[in-house]
Amino acid sequence: MFWFVDRLTQATPACNLPRVVKIKGALDLAALGESFRALVRRHDALRTIFVEQNGELFQRVLDEVAIDLPVQDLSRLRERQNDMVQDPQQDVPVRV
Repeated sequence: MFWFVDRLTQATPACNLPRVVKIKGALDLAALGESFRALVRRHDALRTIFVEQNGELFQRVLDEVAIDLPVQDLSRLRERQNDMVQDPQQDVPVRV
């Protein structure tokens, strides 16, 4: 289905399902990364791509998939949010 929607919508991110998880305490990035890699190894569907050849669609299950785990430290986000608060009596409603 994702392949079909991708073809209809020209690679829109409409099928992406973003999620946010709040983690309390220390985060073991190595263990988190290995957990995702194990999950992908265990489930063929997470290693499947779709290939079109001569007008026919085929599934191809990849043997391995590299899982990048980009990390952004958001611990100081609340401080930055306070800087972004607008005063409607002094600030115009647009910031760039």
